[in-house]
Amino acid sequence: MLKSNFLSPIKHHDIKTVVLSGGCLQNRLLQKLLFNLLEQDGFAVYTGEEIPVNDGGIALGQVYIGGRAQISGNPLNILPA
Repeated sequence: MLKSNFLSPIKHHDIKTVVLSGGCLQNRLLQKLLFNLLEQDGFAVYTGEEIPVNDGGIALGQVYIGGRAQISGNPLNILPA
């Protein structure tokens, strides 16, 4: 049931790469099951290894963007062109 519910939406699109993220993936059993399920069906699967997959990863991204804004001196010019 998990397999059909999870794969049904993505099999209708030309998706070959999947990134697993979110607080529920701190559950290593769920993460491993989904990772294996997707790999068996031919997907390239990625998940956080060094950066937390939950709110900690979001916070790190916010710090990065804030730091770029501070360094550039212009909060609207934080990303490279």
